[in-house]
Amino acid sequence: MSRYTFIASSDPLAEIDLSGFIKLKVKDIKTMNPQPKGPIPWEELDDEAEVLYAEKETDLGGLQIGRCENPPYDLDFYIQLPKIYWLEGNFDERWTNQLMEYTKTKIPDGQLVELWSIWFGDGFQEIAHKQLERGQIDGRDLQKLATENLCIHLR
Repeated sequence: MSRYTFIASSDPLAEIDLSGFIKLKVKDIKTMNPQPKGPIPWEELDDEAEVLYAEKETDLGGLQIGRCENPPYDLDFYIQLPKIYWLEGNFDERWTNQLMEYTKTKIPDGQLVELWSIWFGDGFQEIAHKQLERGQIDGRDLQKLATENLCIHLR
């Protein structure tokens, strides 16, 4: 089984990437001092090729929200809202704070939003549902998304 997390909405949402990675061209990596190690020697890659780079491992795992263009089979059985986005990151304290800030600043009042965590791969899943005001959501609620079949309805 695999767990997937989503944020679904009645209207489009802002996509964000706080993953800690930046895209650099190989030619820019080659000019760095010290030069980071890659999976293959940089000289073997085209200078215009793009790679993902992170200066420190502690910078990784932040909140990512991006359009879900290739959803798991039967996702529409669970999520009925028309706009569906992947909800990704490390689900740690920093991620939790980023998501709480996102819900307060990036989602207009009155917009229907659901946070989903679903385990796929073993038939139909029972989903727990929780209704919360945006100001009521806290880290404990969000941490449940990392482990449980859950839908948090934000009002």
